[in-house]
Amino acid sequence: MQLSVKLEPLRGSLYPAGSLTWDSETGELSGDLAAVVGSQVEQARKWGKIAAGPQFACDFPIGDPLHRPAEMAAILLFLKYRLSAELERFTPEFPDPLIGMSAVDRREIVF
Repeated sequence: MQLSVKLEPLRGSLYPAGSLTWDSETGELSGDLAAVVGSQVEQARKWGKIAAGPQFACDFPIGDPLHRPAEMAAILLFLKYRLSAELERFTPEFPDPLIGMSAVDRREIVF
């Protein structure tokens, strides 16, 4: 998969909008955001996981994000970027951390 996109930050992101080109076959990153994304890729690989899902309440296992679209999608979501249509279809499914909680419990929980 070759992806060349302009990434837009979601509300609360610490990172600017910018361009990213990624080739999942070669693992190459380039563009304005290559250093930011590449740094997070290395950190996630080091830990073997990344916080993900609603309120970042789940851990998503990371092995080879430069070659696996679902892992790259999880990293971009962690950095709070809006996913392109090409990557959105690889967004992992996460359980709702609030399932089984009463309305009172939901109001009182702090993430």
